[in-house]
Amino acid sequence: NAVTNSNIVAARNHGVALIHWSPPKPQFVKLNTDGAYKDKHVAGCGGVICGNQGEWLGGYAKCVGLCSAFVAELWGVVEGLRYAYRLGFKKIELNVDSEVVVRVLKNGTSNSAMGSSLLKHIKNMLDMDWT
Repeated sequence: NAVTNSNIVAARNHGVALIHWSPPKPQFVKLNTDGAYKDKHVAGCGGVICGNQGEWLGGYAKCVGLCSAFVAELWGVVEGLRYAYRLGFKKIELNVDSEVVVRVLKNGTSNSAMGSSLLKHIKNMLDMDWT
């Protein structure tokens, strides 16, 4: 499976963090995902796919409606994996900037119904043939 838990990295804490982009391993692309919400929980997600020289290979954005920031972050992963697969990228390093999402992806459980549903969807996507 091309996307593994060891490739899931949390990039920031609840405070301010200095982020330095590092290239993916040879033969891999890097998928950076994000999610956000505003006042009334209107949320969106997006991400970029970069090559090992930092070159932009693709990007996506989606309005995901009314949900929490956590669910928007999970949507970012779902949409990012879906997009990368459609583009034919099979070896992916996934970067997620939410420690909560990284923890949920690693331990496989979520306390929210929507989060659990998206997590199951992500796991099904990771089980697809990525070769």
